[in-house]
Amino acid sequence: MQPCVNRRMRRAPGQILILTLAWTGNVIAGAPQMAAVADGVRVYSRMSVTSEVATTLQKGQAVTIQMTVADSTGCWLDVAWRSKPLRSGFVKCSDLEPAVPLLPSVDAPVAPKLTAGLARWDKIDLLLMAAGVTRMIYNATDAEGTRSLMKLGGMDEKDPRFKQVFERVNRPGVLYAPIRAHFEGIAEDARIMALIGQLHQPFLQRVMALSAESISSKSRAEYSRYAAAGAKQIAASPARNRLMERLERATDSVQCRVESQVAATRGAVLALNRILPTGKEISSDELEKVLERVRAESFEDAARVVRAAGLYGYASLTDDEMKQYVEFAESEAARWFYLRFNETFHQAVETMADKLVSGLANLRPAVP
Repeated sequence: MQPCVNRRMRRAPGQILILTLAWTGNVIAGAPQMAAVADGVRVYSRMSVTSEVATTLQKGQAVTIQMTVADSTGCWLDVAWRSKPLRSGFVKCSDLEPAVPLLPSVDAPVAPKLTAGLARWDKIDLLLMAAGVTRMIYNATDAEGTRSLMKLGGMDEKDPRFKQVFERVNRPGVLYAPIRAHFEGIAEDARIMALIGQLHQPFLQRVMALSAESISSKSRAEYSRYAAAGAKQIAASPARNRLMERLERATDSVQCRVESQVAATRGAVLALNRILPTGKEISSDELEKVLERVRAESFEDAARVVRAAGLYGYASLTDDEMKQYVEFAESEAARWFYLRFNETFHQAVETMADKLVSGLANLRPAVP
């Protein structure tokens, strides 16, 4: 689906504030519990069987599911288990089973399209996987993203104090948790199952994969060069630009990007207010002025970056294919999804900013 993802960040005054203009994660409160299907189930540090083994689980041992990520390459669960401190890692979907029943079955037209065994998962997970949300969140919060954020903030990525904060915060769950919780609250809406079926059509799955891949580590450097050229300098036919305009309106992607920056700023300020001495806090009126300035100053940049991102991410689609995708995005069900997603995404970004700034503030001397 192309939710508004901050693929590019520019330096601005205040290193702590700029660090909040990306998404992060932590453990999901109230997330589903899953249990190991056998002794010796491996929990990996990354979504790869060649990565370091963080721990092994015994049959029946429960873990908390933070996020499910699935595509043509396989299915993985981002899990957390109770220890001191709380730890997390990745397990193959086939190695866990629900501790309690979730979704007994999925409509027949959908099930064959899913990775083997996914019919066991909750339909909200299925929706967010089909929409490419989980893969995007995972790609955006990878280890390279953590290093980039630390460098952007002028921090030593080898400093264990900062590294611990960022590794704890820059995980998929804190963005995914409120998004999932929001859709759980409207899980009986018939549009959810309808969207799951539509999104598992091969063409739309291809489009979702393109969206997710455009923010993977290997694509970031290339995209940065592409976006730096500016939308006006990128070769695109008038017809293609018209299609991009329609997609941007359908997804409200420009305003979503702007409001994400506003939410990040709000979360950072609220965190700072908790550590500032009494009387030196940023007032509500002052905060609103700052947020209005962020809106005004970021709109033009957001419009340019969103256009460049769309031209880059969907470059392999023909105009006819792009039109097919735009028509889906303009459908009532898709527009409903974008509206719901964007609202809860902004809340998640604000929470992330609060957690990140709070964690960093705890490493610094008290403000005089």
